[in-house]
Formats: sequence, C-alpha cells, structure tokens
Amino acid sequence: METEQYDLVILAGGTGRVTLPGRNPEPRALAPLKGRRLLHYILQAAKDSGRIRRAVVVTHPAKVGAFRAAFPAARLVWREVTDDGSPRVAETVRRAVAAGQEFSPWPADSQVGQGLPDAAEAGAEPLPLPLYVTQCAGTMPEGGWAGMRLAQFLRWKETGAPLTGKLRVVVSMEDLPFLTGEALKDFTGRAERLDADGVYSLVTKASCLREFPDLRRTFFHLAEGDFTGGNLSLIASTVFPACVTRMAEVYAMRKNVVKLAGWLGGGIILKFLLHRLSLADVERKASETFGLKGRCVISEYASVGTDLDRPEEWAKAEKYMGKGTVSPEK
Repeated sequence: METEQYDLVILAGGTGRVTLPGRNPEPRALAPLKGRRLLHYILQAAKDSGRIRRAVVVTHPAKVGAFRAAFPAARLVWREVTDDGSPRVAETVRRAVAAGQEFSPWPADSQVGQGLPDAAEAGAEPLPLPLYVTQCAGTMPEGGWAGMRLAQFLRWKETGAPLTGKLRVVVSMEDLPFLTGEALKDFTGRAERLDADGVYSLVTKASCLREFPDLRRTFFHLAEGDFTGGNLSLIASTVFPACVTRMAEVYAMRKNVVKLAGWLGGGIILKFLLHRLSLADVERKASETFGLKGRCVISEYASVGTDLDRPEEWAKAEKYMGKGTVSPEK
C-alpha cells in the first residue's frame, strides 16, 4: 500500500524576534544553530521522514522579507489583503463563520512564486524539499488556517480541480532543531490511524530529561504519567473555519488562571489536583469544546517536545547538535 504524504505547515507568525550574541534581531526560524538555520533542520527532518511532500511557512507580513532573503529558492504566495496592504484574516474569518461559508483567499489568477526567483537563478543551497511562504498577521489558529488553505490551493493547482473531501496536514512550530525524520515519521504514522479531526503530540518527561537535561521544559501530570506539550499536530480541514475563533479564545486564556479554570470546569480541576486526570478526560474536553474529535499521541521522541524559546538556550543546545536523538526502546 502506498504511503500517504502530507504538506507540513510550519507556524512562524507573530512579530517577535530573537537576538543572539553578535547578531541583529531575526525571526526565530531563521536564527542559526551550529551554522544552520532552525528552519533548515525542520525541513531536513521532513525530507528524511518520507512522509512530507512540501513545507508551507506561515509568517507575519513584517517577516516575509527576511524569509525571502534567507531562502531565495522558496515560493511566495500572498494572502488576500486590504487596499493598504494589511492582511484581513480576522475580519474574513468572522465574516465566513457568520455566513456559514468557506473562505478561499486566493483568486483564480494567483501566481505561485510571485516575486521570487527560481532556485537556479538564486544560486542558493538546494532546499531539502519544496518550500512555500505565505503571510498572516492574525492569531496562531488563523495562521493554521492560512497554511491549510494554501495546502488546499496547491493541491488544486496539482490536480486541476478543487478538493471535494477533507485534507489533512502536519503542523509544526518553527523552532525544533532536534527534530528527526524518525520522530516525525513515528508521530505521523500513529496519528493518521486515529479517527480524529485533530491529533496533538504529548512527549514523556522521562525522554526529555534523558536526552536534553539542560533544556528547560514545563511538565504536567496525567494519570498515565508526566508529559510536556509536543510541537507536532495532524490537523484536518474540517477544523476550519468554525473552530478558529474558539481556538483563539482558549489560547488567550492560557495565562489567566481564573478564566482558564472557568473554562475547564470544576470536575476537570478536581481530577487534576487529585492526580486523577487522564488522557481520555483531556481528549473528551477538547472534543466537546471545539465540536470535533480530538486525540493525542504520546511520543517517546524528546525532539518533538524540545524547542528553543529563549536566546540563552542556544549555547546549551549546541552541545546536543549532531548527537542524534535516542530511539525509544521497542
């Protein structure tokens, strides 16, 4: 049976930048580690996995120029914009949801590769796999939807006809320099076998402490053990656009304990405090909240849950580069 390949949507939005010693502020995905940009490590892992056909980076409009300069062989596909050039993602999401319609941001005459030279003309190092860049100034869920719509658009360009069924894409954060093809292949293979609209990765605390003991992570306890949130998801197009607004609301609660507690409900909080909250409880709450089937995959690959949030972590991370991730015991 032929193995399905997916588009990889890499979320690199927001206006924040990282400043490393001796360098100007730059997008996190473009910051170097051991001589290579973080994004290049992700692209190489995607190629090595054998499960990814191409990558789509969704970034803030203010960062598009930096990505164009760093990866001249990439293809640029513009989002729909207002007359003054500013993205109108949030406005369009609200309008589409209210009307019960699907939003298609690319007109029929969109040009893939607008404004960018071919790889041969750029004279740049060949990319591990095809890379597309699009822009979104909205929330993280809106960025995910922008990436999904671009993936749908690219499939339409390939087949010559709009997709009639749901499409699934793998979603990644921008700062996963330790990600390996083996880890990505493992997550994708297990996630696609689940009957779900969205599958999220959790990574065991033991694997993180074993492989990257010097890199700080936040862990939480479930009945099944201690975990950290992973940075990979498998998302179906059925998630959008109806869930975008709700996702943004929940994401905004993450630093407001009172609001977050109200959303979770007393039963969930009590179970958490008593160390009785299970993975099934979390999946059920997510499914009820968003009106879809949500599942989780527990990964023993620490690289899935180890990102670089702070500039001071770069020096610590360098010693792990080239070591290779530890494969879980079978």
